[in-house]
Amino acid sequence: MHNTAHQHPTDSRPPAARRRPDRSGRGIGVPTTLWLPPAGTAPHDPRAATEVLPPWALRRVVTEYAAPHHSVVAVDSRGFGNENRIFAYQPLPACHDPHAATRPRPRRGHVDLAVLEIHTSPTAPADPDLPELLHDFVSPALRAAACHLAPGAILAIALSAPEPGRPASYASRVLTMAGEHGFAFQQHVVIVTAEIAGDWLVPRFTDAQATAVNTARLHGIPAPAPAHLDLVIATLTAKEPHA
Repeated sequence: MHNTAHQHPTDSRPPAARRRPDRSGRGIGVPTTLWLPPAGTAPHDPRAATEVLPPWALRRVVTEYAAPHHSVVAVDSRGFGNENRIFAYQPLPACHDPHAATRPRPRRGHVDLAVLEIHTSPTAPADPDLPELLHDFVSPALRAAACHLAPGAILAIALSAPEPGRPASYASRVLTMAGEHGFAFQQHVVIVTAEIAGDWLVPRFTDAQATAVNTARLHGIPAPAPAHLDLVIATLTAKEPHA
């Protein structure tokens, strides 16, 4: 089968990443599954993205892990990155939740699903660096999730793909922190954000990402193309977060 990769508008694009078969996760010790964009879904465009999860993936999280009468809340680290340092779990709007109108009002200790979106690659000089993000956002977010959720309820943790040439998304560190707050891991979901062309994945780049990949490869430095992000499904096993 012949495949044609779409070209970046301003930079030469690195070779497309070939799709690999579904395999169990290494390093996080939980089963792995693969989510592909629904047929006809526009490719995830990093230039326009304002969230970590693509809209189709966020809706799938909500519909798969919460019934229409369940309470659902979410928080995104990008709100923490602005000057107001906004941090609060809120119900999802109707554009992301098909059952928003039927959801009960969230009550402490009775929420059924919390979605925590963590953008681990700064997009602007003013964004917090990763250690600050982990200490000042992720840790309080996990503690708040443990307080919001009912025992046995679900926390969905989404971590953005690392920028080309940067270290991994630090998923293992986030998962360790979640375990310290009473969460047990159930499922690792690989969410494809690249365009699918036949049996190839064609990553989409910002201009800065394409330049970073090409520069790194010219110097012989491995620079994987961002083609997916990680979603970890965990359940709350303790009623209160650990100190």
